[in-house]
Amino acid sequence: MKALEDLEDFAALRSPHLGNDVLEALGSKLKRIAIGGLPDDYNECISLEGIETLTSPLTHLRFEYCTKVGDQAIKELSSRLSSTLMELAIIRNFYEKVAKLSDESIKSLLNCKNLRKLEDRKSTRLNSSHLVISYAV
Repeated sequence: MKALEDLEDFAALRSPHLGNDVLEALGSKLKRIAIGGLPDDYNECISLEGIETLTSPLTHLRFEYCTKVGDQAIKELSSRLSSTLMELAIIRNFYEKVAKLSDESIKSLLNCKNLRKLEDRKSTRLNSSHLVISYAV
């Protein structure tokens, strides 16, 4: 698949069959990605392997209903995007009520010094006593 070199925004929510090959084709100027499946048809194709192919300095990421975006993927993203990531949304990225995110992946986001917004819905393995949220006034 040919790379989309000048693309800055990519949104493909409600796309349960979109795979890692699409992530591989996204260009190096990309800043924002919103990708995912449906409440009754999860995306089981986007995974750590696809995330490892991203080469752009992403600032905004949104994953909805992606069953394979879990702890390892978030740790990889926080390492790769520590200086650029500003917003991260992880919406219902689990399957059959088994959460894929834990405190460890959220703690890895401490490396992201520009992170301003973290939206996490329905990740039942988080222990809020470990999470400290601060913001500038």
